Amino acid sequence: MIKFILGIVIGIGLATYYPEITNTLKEFFLDSGARDSIVETLKEVK
Repeated sequence: MIKFILGIVIGIGLATYYPEITNTLKEFFLDSGARDSIVETLKEVK
């Protein structure tokens, strides 16, 4: 049931932001600092 509700919520979000979803996600990814933490993790792998 949780998966179904989560799917509905994600579907509504995608339908709402469809044309600019890639720009919105890219901006969120860069602003949240997730990119920096991924880069630091990859640097440690060496």
